[in-house]
Amino acid sequence: MSTFSQRNGYVPLPPKMVPEAITSELRNTLWNLINDAISFEEYGKLTESLWIRLYKLPADSRPRMSNSNGVFWGRSWELVRDKILKGEWYEVYDHVEFLGKCKPKLIPIFNRILESEAAAYRIIGNQVCQITDANEIEAIENSLNDVDRFAPVADHINAALALMTDRVRPDYRNSIKESISAVESAAKIVTQNPNVELGKILRYLETAGKINGALVKGFSAIYGWTSDQQGIRHAMLEEPNLNHSDAKFFLVICSAFANYLKAVELNNIE
Repeated sequence: MSTFSQRNGYVPLPPKMVPEAITSELRNTLWNLINDAISFEEYGKLTESLWIRLYKLPADSRPRMSNSNGVFWGRSWELVRDKILKGEWYEVYDHVEFLGKCKPKLIPIFNRILESEAAAYRIIGNQVCQITDANEIEAIENSLNDVDRFAPVADHINAALALMTDRVRPDYRNSIKESISAVESAAKIVTQNPNVELGKILRYLETAGKINGALVKGFSAIYGWTSDQQGIRHAMLEEPNLNHSDAKFFLVICSAFANYLKAVELNNIE
């Protein structure tokens, strides 16, 4: 949300942030939320979890103070503050992701802050992702929220998301495979036919007037590319030339199409 000064041209509006960057304003806003959300009594348990699971340090290396009233972890919390306010940009998102998993109620607030500060990242599911378009986020989240009989669709989308957003070793090839598998899984579930082919479903949707022919051809071409001998699944080369944009495209389009298949009526498909 812009301020009076920004709307009236006295202070420039913040530019949309690029990946691998973070403003001091965003750091400060995130820290204020985190510090307000974590009570003094939680410092010990939360810093222990951070030291063990995120920092990979001995839990007993945390600085502390002791007196007759007990042990106090304020100094450890000050180190957490320094990492968020002064650490590398990716360390901030490490903390946001970690704390979102510890306290899921913070995730929608984190996302509101990231959006208002024009950050290049959002939390989807429980992972920080470089996806900023609201429609893209909605499509993926709808698939991630699948339960009961559509839980396998959510499993594939979650796997695709994790493989794409792994900051240490992203696996775009297998992320795309998982995205396509989500569509196949949705198709098999809605038709109650474990052997149904996606091509048959596309032809049915076109004949029934439920989907535009051009879209059918487009998705058929995409699916064919991932299935032929030069494609993702049967790659002749050891590693196709894939990047984050490729994986993101498939994640979004496959999430949206899987959601569509769940909503449309499919009958008499053998």
